[in-house]
Amino acid sequence: MKAPRSVTEPLSIANWPRVCALALAVVLAIVFMIGLFTTAISRADGPPDLGGAFTLPFKLEQGRPPPARASSVPRQPDSLTTPTPTPTPGGTPAPAKPDAPTGVNAYPLSYSLIEVEWDEHKGNVDGFELQVSPDGSDGSWQLLAGKARLKDPGGRLYNWYQHRGLGGHQARHYRVRATNGNARSEWSSSASATTLSTGRPRMSVAALDEFNLKISWQMPRAFAEVTGWELEVTTDAPEPTTVTYILPLDRPGGYLVRQPRQQSNRQWTRLATPAVGDRSYTHSGLQPSDKRYYRIRAVTDEGTASWSGGVDHGTTLKTTRPAAPRLVVEANGATEVVLTWTEPADRGYPITGYEWQESADGREWTDLGSGSADQTKATINIGETGAFRYYRVRAQNVRGSGAWSHAASLPLGEGTASRPESLKATGVGDTWVDLEWGPAIVGDSPITGYHVQWKKGGYDGTGWTNIGATGPLELTLRDTDLEPGVWHSYRVAARDQEGLGPWTFQQVSVKTVVAPPSAPTLTAQAQVRDSGPHAPAAGRYQVWIKLSWTEPRDGGSPPFSYEIERSPNGDGDWKELSFVRTGKVSTEDHGVGFGWTMYYRVKARNKAGGGPWSNVASATTRAAPPYYLPFLKPEDIGEDQIEIGWKPPDNDGGSPVTGYEIQASTGGYSDDSKFSTVARPSASASTYIHRNLKPDTRYCYRYRAKNSVGWSDWQRGTAAGKDHCFHTDAMAPVAPATPSITVAATTITVDGSEIEGVKVSWTQPVKKGVTVIGFFVSISHDETDWRAGGNAGADDGSFTISYADLRNAYPELEELTKVYFRAQALASGVDSAWSPTVSIAIPDE
Repeated sequence: MKAPRSVTEPLSIANWPRVCALALAVVLAIVFMIGLFTTAISRADGPPDLGGAFTLPFKLEQGRPPPARASSVPRQPDSLTTPTPTPTPGGTPAPAKPDAPTGVNAYPLSYSLIEVEWDEHKGNVDGFELQVSPDGSDGSWQLLAGKARLKDPGGRLYNWYQHRGLGGHQARHYRVRATNGNARSEWSSSASATTLSTGRPRMSVAALDEFNLKISWQMPRAFAEVTGWELEVTTDAPEPTTVTYILPLDRPGGYLVRQPRQQSNRQWTRLATPAVGDRSYTHSGLQPSDKRYYRIRAVTDEGTASWSGGVDHGTTLKTTRPAAPRLVVEANGATEVVLTWTEPADRGYPITGYEWQESADGREWTDLGSGSADQTKATINIGETGAFRYYRVRAQNVRGSGAWSHAASLPLGEGTASRPESLKATGVGDTWVDLEWGPAIVGDSPITGYHVQWKKGGYDGTGWTNIGATGPLELTLRDTDLEPGVWHSYRVAARDQEGLGPWTFQQVSVKTVVAPPSAPTLTAQAQVRDSGPHAPAAGRYQVWIKLSWTEPRDGGSPPFSYEIERSPNGDGDWKELSFVRTGKVSTEDHGVGFGWTMYYRVKARNKAGGGPWSNVASATTRAAPPYYLPFLKPEDIGEDQIEIGWKPPDNDGGSPVTGYEIQASTGGYSDDSKFSTVARPSASASTYIHRNLKPDTRYCYRYRAKNSVGWSDWQRGTAAGKDHCFHTDAMAPVAPATPSITVAATTITVDGSEIEGVKVSWTQPVKKGVTVIGFFVSISHDETDWRAGGNAGADDGSFTISYADLRNAYPELEELTKVYFRAQALASGVDSAWSPTVSIAIPDE
């Protein structure tokens, strides 16, 4: 059997469709994979830049390429083939090193948040790096936000950052640098801030009535001991708090949200300083419909507390009692009158009834009756003809009785008595006129009395008004409560049982006397201008007191000036503050300091003289941190300690000093981060001893004081051409320890011969840091006359000397019977103390 042969057959035309279909499928698969890969690469660019012009997603149409897309990063190439780069003559230049950022500031926004900001960079910068440190010392800096965090999805650079998640009353230091590619600037100067010591108290304001507002608050979260409260008030409306930040529609992604800073241009005034246990305060002395804005914060023993969230306000109730009705009086026959009135405004509380009164002269009033809320009419039976009466009515609601209507009157019938005669003014003052007249002739019935009317102005005045009535025998009347310096005209008529007779033929006109002005009503309000937290403590705040008063009644002559006085206690010691010309009813006292309480009064003057003093008004300016701290001075300096002293601040800011903080550095004043706190003395302290220092080292100090408002600026002395840098003393040489010695008789071999002598032996205690370089032995025959005995090396422990040498040391003695020995250790700079003395007897020769 033969094996089959392998035969290659030619491709027939019948197989072409199958081969072509297979080839086409392979080509389409390759195209599809390339399309997917290209799409994935293009999507790495981020979302398309629609520029706000498109609202529909991209749509690929057959035979048409997709629209070009813009991106914040370079577009990936459509082909996977890597293009050959064009060579750059001389190579690619290295990125230029940017300048260090400037204007770095940090400030707290809450007890857990500090904001850091810096100036916008003008050079070639593609990012920033922000570092944080707990104390600003070397080796403590850590990255807080890098380039990616400080750039928004649209590619714009943030020049601020908010550090969240901190603890209350916690200090942090910050520094920032700019980047340009791989090039980085130097670090900026550091800025520091301390978070607030409390959270924001929750506060509410409620109206109690027309004159009182009640402010209530809760204890906030606190990180220091709360010792009290500061409550402030203003009449200024709050400004809207907004933060504007443009977010491009074509750059979705995460943006930093900037919490707004609580800044205000309102003029706040200290209202009260409640005790630590208080949770409410009633603001009294307001007027109906008064609106006030309030804020409160805790007073803590350390740090600065946060003001209450937002600005709470309240409005006193408007007048809640009814308005005055309008009254009309009409006659109904000879002995009956009808009172008709309109329903007045109820001012928020429904009217519950009315009451009306009667008077014979318009001054002495008698209750007549009362009615329901629906009653607007009443009929009065007088019981006699020719009587003259005044009437008035008022409404009532649950808040009380409203104002009386005007007094209305109506004589009944027409009298028959003649005109009174000889009307004249017998006396005149600034607010009163005395009138007198002759009796009228009786008509058909007896005269029952006289009726007097008045009008303002001279003979040409209009509008007669009833001012009073007298009995039949009373021919005088005093008109009171008049305006000074004004013409008044009068007329009189008699009345009988028939009614009111004719008026005097000739009226009397008289001008009241000009009087000094009445007393103005004075108010005083403390003012403050805050230059911001970065201003020096001595110049941050400007305080003054604004005085304003009402125009007084002029006494018939307009005031031409006002005289203002002030006093430190309100009881005496009044000093002239200023004169203000007429036309102005306000002035300002800029001669006050921080935390001052001053009392004021004002009076007006016209051509009649000075009027009475106004009420006494007072105001207290806000306190400020202490300032103008005296220089530190060294009280005592040693090798390892420096004692420094100081005096209290020249100005405590209007609030007593509660303590100090002292910081020290061995790096001078060029870098604040080198300083660290070494002590927090009490308010009564005036010296501090800085211990455990290095000898022969320069230490620089700065200190500050605090009160209830906060900390002063650091006092370092450099502003006056001085400094607070002091040098510890160089370390004195240290002596070796004192050796301990013994002596004994011995035999000494010299050149093969033995001779008798003494062996002095010692032990030397080790003393740290001291090197012994040798020993010295001294001899004496009487413990007074000491002479050199010999030297030994540092490693030697004994010394020998013959009896003959000892005798030769004292040639003046005929016989030497005893010798005393002592030794000392030798070192560079200073030797040890002498050892205790030991002795040995010397034998005869």
